[in-house]
Amino acid sequence: MTAKRFCLLYYKIPTNAPLRNPAPLLHRFAASIDGSVWFMPTSNLPLIPVKEWLEKGATVVEVFEFDESENEKVIANARRAISENVDGMRSFVDKLVGNVRDRYAKAKALATGSQEQLDAFKEAEQYAYASLYRAKGVADAAEECALHFDITGDVAALVDALRKSIKAKSALFFSMKNERSTEPSLALGGGQS
Repeated sequence: MTAKRFCLLYYKIPTNAPLRNPAPLLHRFAASIDGSVWFMPTSNLPLIPVKEWLEKGATVVEVFEFDESENEKVIANARRAISENVDGMRSFVDKLVGNVRDRYAKAKALATGSQEQLDAFKEAEQYAYASLYRAKGVADAAEECALHFDITGDVAALVDALRKSIKAKSALFFSMKNERSTEPSLALGGGQS
């Protein structure tokens, strides 16, 4: 059996280019080392629309292939990158409750029942659920990416912890939304624990 081959993908996209950030696509099969520098299996190169990227404003798209003797180092770096990405998102999700409570507090300070207050509550709730949706995407992408590097078991505990945090925060936000409609002070942490 032939050993898996890996490469490094580097791209440069000016901020004013019409090309959207490719990171959401890449996170599913490549590990970000530093923004626009990614490790990936060479078998995934056909997934990179290099011509399209260049047509839409990328100024550089380069691929550097590694020798098979470098596989352990590449895999170790991919493991670290995936783990850091999942850990960073879990930290963000854990801080999300405070951010949403702050937004609720600002909404509560507005005239009770006003359209402005209702819009502020709605905006806080949309922020909460959009953030959780993004976090779920990070968990899904980490699992998928780990498969490409054959390191699923190495990141499984971190991904599971992120998913549990997402589930807990989702339940909390649902509870906050329901409590807001009956007694907003509970949604701000002023009620029972």
